[in-house]
Amino acid sequence: MPRPENPRHWAEEKLGTMRLYDERLKERLYTIAQDFYSSPEAAIPEACASKVRTIAAYRFFLDPRINMDMVPVPQDTKPSHTIGETCREKIRF
Repeated sequence: MPRPENPRHWAEEKLGTMRLYDERLKERLYTIAQDFYSSPEAAIPEACASKVRTIAAYRFFLDPRINMDMVPVPQDTKPSHTIGETCREKIRF
Protein backbone atom coordinates (compact mmCIF):
# COMPACT_ATOMS: atom_id res chain seq x y z
CA MET A 1 0.00 0.00 0.00
CA PRO A 2 1.52 3.39 -0.97
CA ARG A 3 2.10 6.18 1.52
CA PRO A 4 -0.68 8.79 1.74
CA GLU A 5 0.10 11.77 -0.51
CA ASN A 6 -1.06 14.40 1.99
CA PRO A 7 -0.89 12.87 5.48
CA ARG A 8 -2.87 14.75 8.13
CA HIS A 9 -0.25 14.09 10.84
CA TRP A 10 3.00 12.22 11.48
CA ALA A 11 1.20 9.01 12.54
CA GLU A 12 -0.59 8.77 9.20
CA GLU A 13 2.68 9.46 7.39
CA LYS A 14 4.55 6.70 9.25
CA LEU A 15 1.74 4.13 9.56
CA GLY A 16 -0.35 4.94 6.50
CA THR A 17 0.98 1.94 4.55
CA MET A 18 -0.48 -0.59 6.97
CA ARG A 19 -3.26 -2.79 5.69
CA LEU A 20 -5.98 -3.23 8.26
CA TYR A 21 -9.33 -4.88 7.58
CA ASP A 22 -11.25 -1.78 8.72
CA GLU A 23 -10.41 1.88 8.09
CA ARG A 24 -11.67 2.77 11.59
CA LEU A 25 -8.93 0.60 13.06
CA LYS A 26 -6.33 2.54 11.13
CA GLU A 27 -7.71 5.79 12.61
CA ARG A 28 -7.61 4.22 16.06
CA LEU A 29 -4.00 3.16 15.46
CA TYR A 30 -3.09 6.75 14.59
CA THR A 31 -4.69 7.99 17.81
CA ILE A 32 -2.94 5.35 19.91
CA ALA A 33 0.41 6.12 18.28
CA GLN A 34 0.04 9.82 18.98
CA ASP A 35 -1.00 9.17 22.58
CA PHE A 36 2.00 6.93 23.23
CA TYR A 37 4.36 9.31 21.44
CA SER A 38 3.26 12.06 23.83
CA SER A 39 3.78 9.78 26.87
CA PRO A 40 6.09 6.91 25.87
CA GLU A 41 6.69 5.59 29.39
CA ALA A 42 3.09 5.88 30.54
CA ALA A 43 0.70 3.00 31.12
CA ILE A 44 -2.17 2.78 28.66
CA PRO A 45 -4.71 4.67 30.85
CA GLU A 46 -2.22 7.47 31.49
CA ALA A 47 -1.16 7.77 27.85
CA CYS A 48 -4.73 7.73 26.55
CA ALA A 49 -5.88 10.29 29.15
CA SER A 50 -9.58 9.37 28.96
CA LYS A 51 -11.68 6.33 29.75
CA VAL A 52 -13.10 6.09 26.23
CA ARG A 53 -9.67 6.23 24.56
CA THR A 54 -8.26 3.75 27.08
CA ILE A 55 -11.02 1.23 26.34
CA ALA A 56 -10.53 1.77 22.60
CA ALA A 57 -6.78 1.11 22.96
CA TYR A 58 -7.33 -2.11 24.91
CA ARG A 59 -9.91 -3.29 22.38
CA PHE A 60 -7.46 -2.55 19.56
CA PHE A 61 -4.59 -4.44 21.22
CA LEU A 62 -6.79 -7.42 22.10
CA ASP A 63 -8.42 -7.72 18.67
CA PRO A 64 -7.42 -11.18 17.38
CA ARG A 65 -7.25 -9.86 13.82
CA ILE A 66 -4.53 -7.35 14.74
CA ASN A 67 -0.91 -8.44 14.80
CA MET A 68 1.23 -5.70 16.30
CA ASP A 69 4.35 -7.18 14.72
CA MET A 70 3.00 -5.97 11.36
CA VAL A 71 3.30 -2.33 12.45
CA PRO A 72 6.15 -0.79 10.46
CA VAL A 73 9.16 0.41 12.45
CA PRO A 74 10.73 3.63 11.15
CA GLN A 75 14.05 2.99 9.42
CA ASP A 76 15.79 5.75 11.37
CA THR A 77 15.30 3.96 14.69
CA LYS A 78 16.83 0.77 15.99
CA PRO A 79 14.48 -0.48 18.72
CA SER A 80 15.80 -2.87 21.33
CA HIS A 81 12.57 -4.86 20.93
CA THR A 82 9.62 -4.94 18.55
CA ILE A 83 6.47 -2.85 18.80
CA GLY A 84 4.54 -6.07 19.37
CA GLU A 85 6.66 -6.88 22.43
CA THR A 86 6.13 -3.37 23.78
CA CYS A 87 2.36 -3.65 23.39
CA ARG A 88 2.28 -7.06 25.04
CA GLU A 89 4.25 -5.61 27.99
CA LYS A 90 1.83 -2.70 28.36
CA ILE A 91 -1.33 -4.83 28.37
CA ARG A 92 -0.29 -7.33 31.01
CA PHE A 93 -3.01 -7.51 33.61
